[in-house]
Amino acid sequence: MRVKTAISPSSRCYTETVNTLLYAQRAKNIVNKPVVNEDPVARLICELRAEIHRLQSLLRAQVHLIFTLRYFSQSFFRHVVN
Repeated sequence: MRVKTAISPSSRCYTETVNTLLYAQRAKNIVNKPVVNEDPVARLICELRAEIHRLQSLLRAQVHLIFTLRYFSQSFFRHVVN
């Protein structure tokens, strides 16, 4: 980050110039960390909805796998019996 400061070359303003440079250095080192102002209950609801969606997807995949295995096992046994 760049900081612009106005300083004076005059020896009369030495103290003010030093203070300005020190202030500019401190201002340059400031780091802001923005935080979303979010209601904790709303955040929890959002997280729980995402978890429900994830679990539903997992359940659908397992049900699909079960039906696929049943289909292939039935067709295998039909083939063996006939």
